[in-house]
Amino acid sequence: MKTPFQFVVFFWLLTVKSSSIFAQTETFDLVTFKSPSGNWKRQQTNDYVMFQEIKGVAYCQLAVYKSRRGTSDALQNFTDEYKALAVNMVGAEANPKTTQEVMPEGWTSISGAGRFSKNGVSGVSMLVVCTHGNTLVTLLSTTNNEQYFPTIQTFFDAINLKIPANKQQVLPDAKVKPATKNPPSSNNSTKYTFNASGLPGVWAGLGNRLAAKSYGTVIQKDINYLIIYNDGKLREGSVFPRQGLDNFNREENRTRDAGYWADYSLPEKLARFEYRKIKMEFAAGKLVYNDAEYTKLPHVDGLKLNATYTADPKGAEYLGYEPVITFYANGKFEDKGALNRADDLEAMFKKFGSGTYQIKNFTIYLNYSDSRGTAKLSFISMDGLNNPRSIFITEKNLQRK
Repeated sequence: MKTPFQFVVFFWLLTVKSSSIFAQTETFDLVTFKSPSGNWKRQQTNDYVMFQEIKGVAYCQLAVYKSRRGTSDALQNFTDEYKALAVNMVGAEANPKTTQEVMPEGWTSISGAGRFSKNGVSGVSMLVVCTHGNTLVTLLSTTNNEQYFPTIQTFFDAINLKIPANKQQVLPDAKVKPATKNPPSSNNSTKYTFNASGLPGVWAGLGNRLAAKSYGTVIQKDINYLIIYNDGKLREGSVFPRQGLDNFNREENRTRDAGYWADYSLPEKLARFEYRKIKMEFAAGKLVYNDAEYTKLPHVDGLKLNATYTADPKGAEYLGYEPVITFYANGKFEDKGALNRADDLEAMFKKFGSGTYQIKNFTIYLNYSDSRGTAKLSFISMDGLNNPRSIFITEKNLQRK
C-alpha cells in the first residue's frame, strides 16, 4: 500500500538510506505487512502487533492495531486516534498537518506526525489511520532517531488492507445516536443506580497502559477505572470522564467512545466489548476483572473536606512555591497553583483563586469568587470520605499534607 506516510519521511529526512531488512509476510486482522528482521522485539495482544528495536539510546516502534468501529468520517477518525495515541500517550504536539489519499477497494487514509518531549524523551510520533465505511485501522510509529525514517517508510509502503467482512452491512455510525422509544435526558447519570454496596458503582484497579521511557514505549501498570451500571453496561478506561458523572450523558459517551464500553454478564463471568472479551467475576463483595482485583470507590455526594492537598511537595524547588489547594468544611476553597498543576491546559487555573465548592456524583464544582466562573471537574477519593489521604481532580493526584 502506497500511503501518504511518504510526506512524513520526506519532510523529516531526504538523504538517509534504509538498511533494515524486512522478511516474513504476516497478516493481522485486516492488515498484511512484512515484519522487520534482526534485533526487533515483537509483542502481540488481541488489540495490536508491535515491533521495537533499541540501539543504545535510539529506538523505534512500529504498531499495527486491530480494526474497530469508528465513524464514516475519515478525518474525525484520524483526529480521535491521533489524540488518543500520540497526544495523550506520549505528549505529541496537537493539530498536525495531514495528508489524505483515497486508496483501492474503498479505503481512505489520513496521515500526520508530531514531535513530542515527555519524561526526558524527545522524538516524533507518526500515525496513519485508514477508514472503510465506519471501520478504521490505525498504524503507528514512534521514534527518537531519524535513522529509522526509511525503515518506517518501507514498513508502511508494504502494507495491504483487506476489505472488511460483510462490507455491505455497515455498522451504525459511531457519531449517530441509536433511536430509542424513550430518548435519554441530558442528565443520564440519574437514570442508573449506584449503590454503596453491590456491584454498580465506580471501581479502581491496576491495568496495563503504554508509557514513554527514554528507551521507548513500554507497558506498565496504572490505575484503571470501571464504571459499572445496574443495567448490564460498563465503561472501562485509565482516564475517568473529565467532568465526572454528574449530568454525565451516558448514551452520548457510548456512541462517541464505543471502544470503552461493554455489556457484562455475571452468570457468564464476562464483559463483552466490541472486539474482545474480558473475564469478570463478582462474589462476596469482591470484583476480579481481567485477573486483577478491583476496589470500590466511595460515593462522594455532599462530601466536605477540611484539609490541604499538594500537587507537588517539591514544587518550591523549581516553581518558587508549593502548589496546594485547601478545602474548608464550610464549603470554601483556596487554590494556590494546585489546579494549574492538575490541568495546565485550562487558562482559568493559571492564577491563584478562591471560592466555594460542591462535590457530588464523582464531580467537583469550583465556583470562583472572581470573574472566572465555575469549573466542573472529575473528583475521586481513593481511601474514604474523612479527609482522604489521596484524591484525584481530573487526572492529577493530590496528596493530603
